Amino acid sequence: MASVSIGAFFLFMSAQDLFKGQPDNKDKSNKYGDLIWASSLGIVVVVSTATGIFAGLWLDKVLGTKPYLTMVFFVLGVIAGFIQIVRAIKRKSEKTGI
Repeated sequence: MASVSIGAFFLFMSAQDLFKGQPDNKDKSNKYGDLIWASSLGIVVVVSTATGIFAGLWLDKVLGTKPYLTMVFFVLGVIAGFIQIVRAIKRKSEKTGI
């Protein structure tokens, strides 16, 4: 297992060396960075929604209020996810000056 990760590290480092002298390297890395940033926004919504659902299910099980708290925490999880998206977009726009 360690040899695979060491091999992957050296492969990654040699791939970086290949792109060092090219003028398009900054544009490509910026596009990939934006792609990673955008995909992380979707992950934030999924994780916050799932956290709300599991918290609601657990509280429903403990308190015996079968569907109600799950629905409430589902909605709260979705709202929390969208709040995080808005915050991330604001930070990104302030950073890039858009």
